[in-house]
Amino acid sequence: MKENSDPRNEQQTCQSSSCECSQDSGLQRRKFLTLVGAGAGVVGISGVTPSRTYAERPSNDLADHFVPEDKQLTKEWLHLLTAKGERKPYREEELQTIGMPCGGIAAGQLYVLGDGSLGYWWIANNSHNTGYGKSYELETPMGTYPVCYPDKPFTPPAPVDQGFALRVGNSVRQLNQNDYDDIEFIGEYPVATLRYLSKNESLPVQVEADVFSPFIPLNARDSANPATILRYTVENTSDEQQEIAIAGWLQNPVGLSDLSNWHALNQNVVTDMDGKQSVQMCAIEKPKEVEAEPVVKLFEDFEAGYENWIIEGEAFGEIPADGTLPGQQRVSGFRGKKLVNTFLGGNDGKTGTATSSEFEIELPYVVFLIGGGSHEGTAIQLLVNDTVVKSTAGKSRESLQTGYWDVTDLVGKRARIRILDSETGGWGHVNVDHIYFSDQNPLARQPYDPHHRHAGDVSLTALAENSTAVAAFESRAEFLRAFGQSARLSGVVKATHELGATRVAGVSSATTLAPGEKATIDFLLTWYFPNRGANGRAGWGGEANAGERVGNRYNQWYSSSQEVAKYLADHFQRLTTETALFRDTYFDSSLPYWFLQRVGMPLANLATETVTWREDGYLWAWEGVGCCSGNCGHVWNYAQGMARLFPELERSVREFQDFDPKRGYREQDGAIFFRGVQVVDWSGGWAGDAMGGYILKAFREYTCSKDDAFLKRYWPQIRKSIQFLMRLDGEDGSIDGLIQGKQHNTYDIDYYGANTLVGALYLAALKAGQKMAEDVGDRAFAKQCQTLAKKGAESTMKQIWNEEYGYFVQNVDLAKHPKNQQGDGCLADQLFGQSFAHQLNLGYLYPQQAVQKTVNSIWKYNWAPDIAPQNQEHPPERWYCRPGEAGLFMCTWPKSKHLGPTSVRYRDEVWTGTEYQVAAHMLYEGMVTEGLAIVRAIHERYDGIDHNPWNEIECGDHYARALASWGCLLGVSGFSYHGPKGQIGFAPKQAAEAFRCFFSAAEGWGTFCQTRADGKQTATLKVKWGSVALNQFTLEVPEEKKVTSVTIKGATDVAPKFTQSGNRVTILFRETIVVKPDSILAIKMV
Repeated sequence: MKENSDPRNEQQTCQSSSCECSQDSGLQRRKFLTLVGAGAGVVGISGVTPSRTYAERPSNDLADHFVPEDKQLTKEWLHLLTAKGERKPYREEELQTIGMPCGGIAAGQLYVLGDGSLGYWWIANNSHNTGYGKSYELETPMGTYPVCYPDKPFTPPAPVDQGFALRVGNSVRQLNQNDYDDIEFIGEYPVATLRYLSKNESLPVQVEADVFSPFIPLNARDSANPATILRYTVENTSDEQQEIAIAGWLQNPVGLSDLSNWHALNQNVVTDMDGKQSVQMCAIEKPKEVEAEPVVKLFEDFEAGYENWIIEGEAFGEIPADGTLPGQQRVSGFRGKKLVNTFLGGNDGKTGTATSSEFEIELPYVVFLIGGGSHEGTAIQLLVNDTVVKSTAGKSRESLQTGYWDVTDLVGKRARIRILDSETGGWGHVNVDHIYFSDQNPLARQPYDPHHRHAGDVSLTALAENSTAVAAFESRAEFLRAFGQSARLSGVVKATHELGATRVAGVSSATTLAPGEKATIDFLLTWYFPNRGANGRAGWGGEANAGERVGNRYNQWYSSSQEVAKYLADHFQRLTTETALFRDTYFDSSLPYWFLQRVGMPLANLATETVTWREDGYLWAWEGVGCCSGNCGHVWNYAQGMARLFPELERSVREFQDFDPKRGYREQDGAIFFRGVQVVDWSGGWAGDAMGGYILKAFREYTCSKDDAFLKRYWPQIRKSIQFLMRLDGEDGSIDGLIQGKQHNTYDIDYYGANTLVGALYLAALKAGQKMAEDVGDRAFAKQCQTLAKKGAESTMKQIWNEEYGYFVQNVDLAKHPKNQQGDGCLADQLFGQSFAHQLNLGYLYPQQAVQKTVNSIWKYNWAPDIAPQNQEHPPERWYCRPGEAGLFMCTWPKSKHLGPTSVRYRDEVWTGTEYQVAAHMLYEGMVTEGLAIVRAIHERYDGIDHNPWNEIECGDHYARALASWGCLLGVSGFSYHGPKGQIGFAPKQAAEAFRCFFSAAEGWGTFCQTRADGKQTATLKVKWGSVALNQFTLEVPEEKKVTSVTIKGATDVAPKFTQSGNRVTILFRETIVVKPDSILAIKMV
């Protein structure tokens, strides 16, 4: 596809399915055999033999579907799905890929690695585009960063020298893999627990570390601190008293992204914070000799057109461009009003050259601004004697960045500049502006600017009052020697050194332990980088690419890393206790441990550079780290975790973007632009699936609130957006509940004709619209929505339900629309709208039997216990699942010939976000084994051996769609909730006889428990944090069970009213019950 219909072409380095990244690796084969046993033949990770091996494929051209309907799952693997299981300690080779985010929500990206050291260090507004799924390495100013889903494992980079060490007597050990050979890592997000053990040595003390940032659901402010807490608990296991100390070292990380750009120094200063020792680290301007102003001679700014240029071909047009051209991503970074931009005609199909008049090279530098494609054929070139002597291409970005040539050896020669566009594929265009000559390197180091995007400070603090600190040691080795000599560090309290020097600061705390005694020693790592730019990944390639300053939310609370540390120190007991309370409440469940762990892992995406929270309160997010901007509606549709745990953050997206006319909302007709930019191109316009999702998210945000203030404030916009969908419905001359026209969607393509990918979201939006209209008293509109939703269900069943296939197809004329269509394929998320409707208690959109048959078909036709056979025949555009791993294909054609490369884009890929969405739907429908199997396969794929368990990939790292995982918890518990009405409900799908799991409401969270025995059913609601106000409680009883009485404990209403419909019992309280942590609501049904 062309670049501007494919924003994900940025930074890709691997674009061919024939390259080595598409081949099975030795590591995968080794893992594969380890899991299933050597000699098992062609077997998937679940222990299933595929229905056909490669050699057995029929030659019939219709037999090109290789997903076995009979999954042949082994009894042992099926047992794993529901077994409670033990806590999972990652050990040995499982540690190598681990990088668990450990900073605050939207406060940068810092990892705790498998050995407890810290990595990544994208905390200074300095993240990077992690690619659209095909780039496997990024070269950055801080070194090489592997990304995405390569076929070889990698350890996340750790560019900053940092760590902690233990001193026992006079012996010092680093608390990392250098000095411990049997480390255990237990990751229960948000807390990573590490145990430092030895295989062969008997150690006098045992050390356990907890590494985390405060994470308290419903308290976004305290969960978004730019901070990491490191707690070391040391137990004396010997028979003697032990003198122990823990000390941390840290290289100054400020400016590591700018070693070649800043004329600056690092400075470390020891501070006393109410008796606690801290080292604050920053950068300061470096004194320099007065230098002459550079000589600058402008050659061309294109403001007067092409009068000094010879234009050949069609790419350049008759005059320079005014900026962004139709169908193009936003172009930025140029000077004045004009520039060369060869994206003429809305695509990359045109070619040509622009050659300047001849000139004499008089100064040693030729400087220019360049953007566009990174091809040899999209470049600016210097010609001497008609020979290319210098050439610079773009970086597959529309933002123009400074480039230059050192032409010292060419001074005095005659030359021409040529701008070349000979490419017609993706990113086949070039942007050029402001060419000038100078006597100085334009990228010479600049004075340190405290307003720069990467400017800020970092502090390392020891919370014990007897702690010590030193501003700088020459190296880590010197620090360790000094620590070995004395537990109390001594040395300089202020130090200045070259930017990026390997000197380290140190802090230490010591204590004495009697035999059997434990002590916990606490440290804080805090940071403050206030100058985030609107473009997110600011600073890579210059300030011109940073965008306007939008800041970070934490700027509202702090003005330095020292203030962050002081806040955490002052509130330490509460923040650590409530974080542990969430962790313990969540994992105190009857559900399988592995399931709880996997469902909770994507929550860590909130604490990465995927998510930013701007100074004004606007939560702005990528799809994946640094890739695909603007809270993309059709991706974030799937995400459920943030909305349920931090509803104020999701509401901010509705308030600042979706319903804000300055950003995403078009007042004239209610259209919502899916990237929050009112430009009709890849970065804007409305998307069919996103439009329905916006209405559902508005309803979700309303029901996750304590009152109806949100709904009342935004109902006019919501209503108009529903009417926009109705108008789309009527474009074919009939408003029948089916949208037939162009429908852009999450596959980065346009559907035509009726389909349920968009259609189910539309019908769910109508049902949500009905509910909201009723609640605001708009009865006529409620009736209109209700009638149209019913009509839409009937039309859908008549036009696109295929009883023989057992799923919904697309009603499209493939002769008229031969590309990017589904046809009669089985789309994995064809009933996404239905699963979203279940989560919002909206009921069935289509007949229940058809829905359940469709979900079963998705299991049969899309989920493979080994993706190898299908992907060998139909290789994916991007590999997110490797041969030997199980996965859910996005689209297959089980009843006809595979439509091939021109059909649904991404059809042969595996996306964890969609897998979670489908699994959640299966759980709601009672398909427990199938739903758990899909989630378990993800868990085994991201196992630590091959891939980071806390980084699920799609278009970039830490992909937002993976936050659909939380829907699986909602599905398995059958959870429903309406905050303003005080309604809550549970219908456990797994082990309903003795069920226990976490729940969250508008103002509180806790544990729901249910037991069934001897014809009685008991349900209890225990609130652990906040409060939950209730007027109504809905539960499910076994089929054929007739409830005769309901009694309550923990409320004055001991004998409430109740109704029963089938197996659903609704209990109506006579007055509002407020459940708090000091009370328990217990309901007994007989």
